[in-house]
Amino acid sequence: MVGGAVSNGDNVVRWAARTLAPEVEPACADDRATPALLGLAERIAPGSDGLVMLPYLLADQVAAGVPSPPGAFLGLRGEHSRDHLVRAAVEGVCLQLGGVRDRLAELTPITSVRLAGGAFRSPLWRAVMAAVLDCPVRVAGAADDVTLGAAALGLFAIGDAPDLRAAVTRLASEDDASQPVPADPALAATYRGLRAKLPALISVAGRLGELLDEATAGAGFSARARP
Repeated sequence: MVGGAVSNGDNVVRWAARTLAPEVEPACADDRATPALLGLAERIAPGSDGLVMLPYLLADQVAAGVPSPPGAFLGLRGEHSRDHLVRAAVEGVCLQLGGVRDRLAELTPITSVRLAGGAFRSPLWRAVMAAVLDCPVRVAGAADDVTLGAAALGLFAIGDAPDLRAAVTRLASEDDASQPVPADPALAATYRGLRAKLPALISVAGRLGELLDEATAGAGFSARARP
């Protein structure tokens, strides 16, 4: 079993809500998707009019042997609004997850993608994620996919299922029979261009972080993201 993880997910959008739109209240206390906040992002065209967020609010592994750069908004111009910043935050997280999928695909074929977690209750998150991956995605039902996977491994280990696919099928509920969310071709083309530029942007942000560290070393301050 192979996997990958990121430290910056919907916490980035919660940061955007707290920092950029404190007056926007979530629908309920545990609502991580914050529909009202994401409504701001939906006003903006895909690609955020040239604004890109590198969502490294927490230190993260961007590639083997590459230290995490500080988080950054790159390409900021006077015409960009708060709505652009929120959209760029969503897109930045999805671009990061797309990189994880690519690295996993180098190790094993990926035939389907399921989205799990509260953030993907949002149509915006689902549409952006499908377009970044450039493939249809399914949204997990009520069961938590991590728990479902652990239970499937258990069934297989004790011999109650001939293979993992059969174990997952046995445990799946009717809620898991969601229709696939297709990748919009125009959105996919936009994000394909951004993904091609992402390694260079990460390199630029990393160098900026080093320069800021050097400039502020005497003051006992570091600009680099820390866990």
